[in-house]
Amino acid sequence: MIEPVILARRYARLPVLITGGAGFIGSHLARRLAAMGARVTVAGRSLDPAAYESAGIRTVRADVRDVAIVGSLIDPDPVPARAEAPAVVFHLAGYSGQVPSYADHSESLTTNCLGLLNVLDAVRAREARPRVVFTSSRLVYGRTRYLPVDEDHPCDALSLYGIHKRTGEEYCEYYAARWGVESVILRLANPYGPHDPAGHNRYNVANWMIDELVAGRGVTVYGRGEQLRDYVYIDDAIDALLLAGVTPHISRTTRSAREVNASHARAPHSGDGAPLSAVAEPLAHGPAAHPVDTRLPERMPPARPDHHGARVPIYNVGSGEGTPLIDFVETAIDVAGSGAVRTIDWPTDALAVETGDFAAGISRIARDLGWRPHTPLADGIAATVAAQRTALAADIAPAAAASRSGASRPAATRRGSQPPPAVPARRARRATRHGSQPPPAVPARAAATRHGSQPPPAVPADAAPETDRRAA
Repeated sequence: MIEPVILARRYARLPVLITGGAGFIGSHLARRLAAMGARVTVAGRSLDPAAYESAGIRTVRADVRDVAIVGSLIDPDPVPARAEAPAVVFHLAGYSGQVPSYADHSESLTTNCLGLLNVLDAVRAREARPRVVFTSSRLVYGRTRYLPVDEDHPCDALSLYGIHKRTGEEYCEYYAARWGVESVILRLANPYGPHDPAGHNRYNVANWMIDELVAGRGVTVYGRGEQLRDYVYIDDAIDALLLAGVTPHISRTTRSAREVNASHARAPHSGDGAPLSAVAEPLAHGPAAHPVDTRLPERMPPARPDHHGARVPIYNVGSGEGTPLIDFVETAIDVAGSGAVRTIDWPTDALAVETGDFAAGISRIARDLGWRPHTPLADGIAATVAAQRTALAADIAPAAAASRSGASRPAATRRGSQPPPAVPARRARRATRHGSQPPPAVPARAAATRHGSQPPPAVPADAAPETDRRAA
């Protein structure tokens, strides 16, 4: 692992571009980079320049679907003041939500797929190419087949959003194999932490629930709330992004048996990704009229990588632990001293995209990048509740308030200080909840029917955590 001091030196004066910088993760990343002395440019459709000016961060209103704007950000004209080509591109822009990806599939497709293609193609066109760090999602896995879920778990997304994220991963793999564009893919679990209540939507359910509870309102949980989710504190997630941006010579050093078998089972491909059987021109006038030469040329163009992209490292980013959703909610209630929880039966649309229990396998990122999460769940929730209350009282964004005070990372994770007192037992409250019926059984394991909570309006409980709609 790169030591924090060395990491800060590598980012000092380094030009960096963040797309989707108005979102939850993007705003935290921008401030951390600025504190390290990086020359940060943040691009997004709904930016508030005033929120970044004090940190010396350059802001650009931009839509990643606009190829000309993306090109100008990645390979800018050197004449305008402060415009310089980035050495690292953090691509966080996206359209979030499993259920909304059906209702507005065009927005999801163009933002999540076309936007990334524009970024990759602009990087390809540069002579000195920056590294691209792409934030994907745990939702690419679909229903979980085993725990913890490692990066070799089959990808069988249950929503258009998950499909679009996996498609984005394959774009990175293709551009790496065909043109040598260097990318690192991070599959985020469920990040949470200080955030702007007015600037995020309900698709980061963990933060949304904390907001509701701090305000003294109730939250609704689907089923009995026993479904496991992997909650990772925002500072830990940012650490992973920073390491992915500048750790040298990241590569996949081993391949699992599943990868080898999958690659052997695939038909040979031509350089443009088409099956070799499709390259040869079909016979037009019968089997003997025009014999087809199917011999390979002496010099083949670079082949596409296998399904897992041997040239593009993919890492899970999570706590490595599964926590029942009801425990997350009740811990937040205990810390906030306000709010309530109720349980209801599963809405049909939410059940259709339910993935089952989830806990991220994080051994690969620990091995390659030396990254491990450091924030216990109770500490992270306490820090988030405190930041939200402080920010609401001061009428400023919680992320900015935490950044200014140095309180974003919980005290228990700084300099070996003692953790806060244990959260009180919650059996009494749990006994008073009116239990709802569990969802229908899903094959493989009973736990696979478990899922994240939602507020009373039907909103997908595990929609993409990394961005909000306005972050594109």
